[in-house]
Amino acid sequence: MKSFFKSRYSIINLSIFVFALIVVSVMALTIYYARQSNLSSLTNSKAQQLNIMVQTMSRDVFGMKMRYGETPFSPRSQISLKRLRAHSAEFSAIIQAFQQGGDLPNNLGEQVRINALTNPEDKALIDELANKWKNIKPIIDDYANTAEDLNFDKTKLDIASSTLINVSSTDFPNLTAKLAKNINERNQKQSDLLELVLLAVIAFAIVYFLVFVFFFVRRLKQADRQAEKSQRETSDIMRTVHEGLFLINPDFSIGHQFSASLARMFPHTEIANKTVEELIAPIVSEHDLSTAKMYIEQLFNHNVVEKLIADLNPLSNVTAILKDDAGVATKHFLQFSFSRVYDGDKVARVLVSVDDITRSVLLDQALEKQKEQNDENMALLLSILQVDHGEFQQFFQHAQHSIAAINHTLRDSEHDNKKLTHVEYLGKLDQIFRETHSLKGEASALGLSAYVSSLEEMEERISKLKREKKLDGKQFLGLAIVLETLIQTNNRIEQVENIMTQWQSSHSDNNQESGTAHKTHTLGTTLERFASDIAERNGRRVALSYYGFDANALHPEQASIVKDLSIQLLRNAIVHGIEAPAVRKERNKPDCGRVSVNLREENDYLYLKVEDDGNGIDFDALRQKAIQHPNFKAVNPQEITEKALMLFMLESGVSTKQEANEDAGRGVGSDVIVDRVRQLQGKLSIKSEKGQFTHFVVKFPKKADE
Repeated sequence: MKSFFKSRYSIINLSIFVFALIVVSVMALTIYYARQSNLSSLTNSKAQQLNIMVQTMSRDVFGMKMRYGETPFSPRSQISLKRLRAHSAEFSAIIQAFQQGGDLPNNLGEQVRINALTNPEDKALIDELANKWKNIKPIIDDYANTAEDLNFDKTKLDIASSTLINVSSTDFPNLTAKLAKNINERNQKQSDLLELVLLAVIAFAIVYFLVFVFFFVRRLKQADRQAEKSQRETSDIMRTVHEGLFLINPDFSIGHQFSASLARMFPHTEIANKTVEELIAPIVSEHDLSTAKMYIEQLFNHNVVEKLIADLNPLSNVTAILKDDAGVATKHFLQFSFSRVYDGDKVARVLVSVDDITRSVLLDQALEKQKEQNDENMALLLSILQVDHGEFQQFFQHAQHSIAAINHTLRDSEHDNKKLTHVEYLGKLDQIFRETHSLKGEASALGLSAYVSSLEEMEERISKLKREKKLDGKQFLGLAIVLETLIQTNNRIEQVENIMTQWQSSHSDNNQESGTAHKTHTLGTTLERFASDIAERNGRRVALSYYGFDANALHPEQASIVKDLSIQLLRNAIVHGIEAPAVRKERNKPDCGRVSVNLREENDYLYLKVEDDGNGIDFDALRQKAIQHPNFKAVNPQEITEKALMLFMLESGVSTKQEANEDAGRGVGSDVIVDRVRQLQGKLSIKSEKGQFTHFVVKFPKKADE
């Protein structure tokens, strides 16, 4: 109620309230006037009836006297007696009502309350009538009550007749007439006064209504001008503000007012008469849409503190593909902010602000990318500085050769006119896979994480492509993107390598023998560091021993291949061979597994041997893999020999590792081993005992220095 009188329209509200009171007063006065008029008419009518009833009773008694001797039960006599008794009772009731107040019937037979007469003159008249009637009524009642007796005494009829004749001829009629006249005059005055008051109130109501209408119209025009001004200001704000602004109603419908920026953000969307769900559904996922709906519902819940759920906003950063006025789709980043709008203590609406933060996000992404690149460059530089320069040069040459080979394979795959088959595409994928895996192994051994991450991505993409049912050159484009990253990394490494080469040249005072000794020694150092890293990543403890590399100088072409073979075989020994410390303890083995890598010369042949004291080859797991391969589907699994399983193990894509990681799981390591043995023109022999050891021996002819 207080807010009703304290609002901006408080004067208008008060005026309406006063006018309503006036209308109610007019209605009340009208009802009171009608009631008093009816009451006055009834009082006046009853006063006039007093004289009429006396005359009627005189005629009835006189008539009964004239018909004396006639049976009192005749219809005419019964009517006269009945009327005589009724008038007698009614006369007494009227006298009593005028004196003390009471209920009297109106023309419709309804009982109406009559107030006692209060005017002194009227009271005197009614008292005098009452006294006279007190003497007359017993005589009339005595006759009326005995008129039907068989022993009726005619004397009672004579007395009643003479009494009523005397009353009619005396001042009794004058008293009743005067009383009726006084009551009528007084009622008329009262009626005139009430009518005057009613007319005055009605006139005041009409005047007040006219004043109110004039004032209201004036205030309404002022309010319209103010509203128009406010509307212009609001329109200017909505047209100028850079954010998309709109209101959400409790039923999730969007208000009719929204900023022009919102329309520019969604140029091909009808915003009016839509719900917020319909607006954002095309740019968010179903999960985010459902979460946003629940979030907005919580905003309308006044029991929930707004600040506590602000961080739960699922639309704080939305990536959307929007079309501009020309219909061109572009990528945008939108930020939705929500604020409650209160009506008193109730949450009436929610204000939504949509900000296009595309420039800011792109700038942040560019800065983050630059920072990542700088961090990668720094990490790469630190990694390179920890590697022997000669060893690094070998890796760099290997990287250049591998990247060139991958690039050549990809270019062949892009030529549609070659019409390669699905099998030929798989062959090219295997070539790229081998080069990638070999380079990744050497990069991992040197701790070059920038290379490893890119090569990991390359392997992952190749694995997905190999699962495709049909391949074409266009599907190789993803590999080209990763290759571009490798080329960029290689270019950065080349810059560092040139600097290191210049520095190495300016400080090379050692003789050729010492340089050669250092060169041959670095392979063992690399293997030792690589073994430590792999063991740590896979939760193993490993003690590596290596020998034979210093005493057996390799031809430069063979040195790179032997290094690659050693890395692949060492990785397999640790990942697939050496057990976890807890498992080794259960098998009564030392916690720390032993792996040896050695190179020896015998009869113009070199023997590269990699041995571990681990789990041995898991032939059961290989058998389970084999029965899923087309070559073994028709073969009884128990009839597959261990030799056949070893050959199967060396095929591309075969791995007993359940999940792929940096070190294993993609089935390409063995494929690289076979390819490198073939390059050495050598032979590979494998020996394994379950739970005890595995030996890999590569025999290849020694190549003489030219």
